[in-house]
Amino acid sequence: MALLLTIDVGTTSVKVSLVDETGLFHAIALKEYILHTPMENIVELDTVKYWDCTVKGVREVLRKSGVDSRQIRSVGVCSQGETLITLDIHGDPVRPAIVWMDNRSADETRELKERFGTGDTGLDDMTTTWPITKALWLKRKEPESFARSARFLMVEDYIIYKLTGQFKGEYSLYSTTSILDIVRKQYWQDILDYVGIGLDRLPELSESGNVIGRLTPGAASALGLGMDIQVITGVMDQTAGMVGAGNIREGIITETTGA
Repeated sequence: MALLLTIDVGTTSVKVSLVDETGLFHAIALKEYILHTPMENIVELDTVKYWDCTVKGVREVLRKSGVDSRQIRSVGVCSQGETLITLDIHGDPVRPAIVWMDNRSADETRELKERFGTGDTGLDDMTTTWPITKALWLKRKEPESFARSARFLMVEDYIIYKLTGQFKGEYSLYSTTSILDIVRKQYWQDILDYVGIGLDRLPELSESGNVIGRLTPGAASALGLGMDIQVITGVMDQTAGMVGAGNIREGIITETTGA
């Protein structure tokens, strides 16, 4: 029976599970990390911890289940939304990830809200949670880091990159970034031009559930998996939770409370 590997990178932990085609879970692993909060409104995490915990979680699931890794057909990735990750030209983190709950960009949020509002992009507001405000903060307060940032990514994108070597993502994760025009399903060019982020510094976006490619030799070795496993675009965790709870048509409301 074919097995599916799932990776959920949350705010305080990575959850990895191995499930078969009937929906039966064969093993689950949880790897936690502690957020860095040195002062009010600052919430960060060493970016490599996301990948390190993913590797440990996958290896634990394989050990617990005792399955032959050749049975695994695909790996899908979902994650928290809004956390901003910057990588240099070599694919290494420029600085710690700025976690979604970080509120350092209040001034930048007001500036962008006054200049752009939400346009006709389908967004409901401009808040300090949205990564575009943190990108502008980075440009103003850490210009050297901004200049070195060859890629601006969300968490799911980062894990996909570590798995495949490709900079690809999916629409749902960008619906709360103020980087994406969610009506037209394209990047919001005006606000990106203002902040100074070219499209070459952003991942290529597509729908959830698309095959991106296969594991790189390095990723396969780190995870203890074969290279023939397909990597699939996932979905933002809140969206996944809504679908899992049955919120799949207009008029249904679900509520989520996180840790």
